[in-house]
Amino acid sequence: MGSVPTICNAAVSSLTACCVVEEPINTLVKRFWELEELTASPVQCAEDVECDVFYRATTARDPTSGRYIVGLPFCEDVFSLGESYDIARKRFLCLERKLEALPNLRSAYDEVITEYIDKEYISPAPSDDSSKSLLPMYVIPHHGVVREDKASTRLRIVLDASSKTGSGRSLNDVLHSGPNLQGNLFEIILNFRIYPVALTADCRQQFLQIVMRDIDRRYQRILYRFNPQDPLVLYEFNRVCFGLKSSPYHALRTVQQLVSDDGSKYPRASEIASNALYMDDIAFSVMKAEDGVAASKELIDLFKTAQWVLVKWNSNSQTVLDSIPASHKLTKEVEFDKSMQHKILGLHWSTQSDYFYFQVAPREQD
Repeated sequence: MGSVPTICNAAVSSLTACCVVEEPINTLVKRFWELEELTASPVQCAEDVECDVFYRATTARDPTSGRYIVGLPFCEDVFSLGESYDIARKRFLCLERKLEALPNLRSAYDEVITEYIDKEYISPAPSDDSSKSLLPMYVIPHHGVVREDKASTRLRIVLDASSKTGSGRSLNDVLHSGPNLQGNLFEIILNFRIYPVALTADCRQQFLQIVMRDIDRRYQRILYRFNPQDPLVLYEFNRVCFGLKSSPYHALRTVQQLVSDDGSKYPRASEIASNALYMDDIAFSVMKAEDGVAASKELIDLFKTAQWVLVKWNSNSQTVLDSIPASHKLTKEVEFDKSMQHKILGLHWSTQSDYFYFQVAPREQD
């Protein structure tokens, strides 16, 4: 039997009393064996097995940067994709009219695209050579989502990879989603507050730090231009992008691969990354502030080997916060706000008072 961690006073105060009920000995013995019996691992479906086999066979790592290189896990023939350029062009022209009518949105959109170009997340699509000219391509319509609650970048460009082509099939239709590797949210939240010192962090641009192999970039193309008078430019994503059916799997599976490859050098961080990650959010707790200092440093170092940067660190321990580089912490406006409120995994967490709460918007009266 494993040891049970000490529960903090706040958690103890919420426990309710239970009465004792006597049960027949045969019922108790049966229950004992049911509890002690090892639970069999869930059986993966054939599609999930195929997807993971493909990942292991095609994933590589750049020896210089340490970045992982993956491929798109197709579940159907790519030739089932029909014409997509004209559809994406019509969608972009509609978006462009909106951008021209809203200068602030146009400026924000241009800024994101410029960042993508500067960081080589996207680049102009090459002219198809003879070896690739017979392969189909997929041009993805896109739009912007403005998040008023974001502390940093408020505009996120979302790719609509579910847009149907002329054949009635979309890119997402022909991709594996992969096995569900998402952690159990309820367990993560419980473990996040089981010890006195709590920490959270965010993996910056998690998808975009994973390289897409060259042959599959033709299925990640978008149209854009900075001025309506300029010709449309066809770009392609060089990285895993937001909006693809397979992208969440790529992100979480690659974290697993990182732990497998480099975890022995960072044992504390590896355990946390394996159990406390919910997509790009990490939430965990430790017994003492010194443990939090050591764990955060290990996590930053582990993720850095794959060119991932853990940012927006927050904690209910000032000792832990003082140990984290300023560039990796939440912005001062949020960190030093009087209420010290921070959103974690859909909940709001007040680091100063150390409690969870929900924000509810009053419903407007008709």
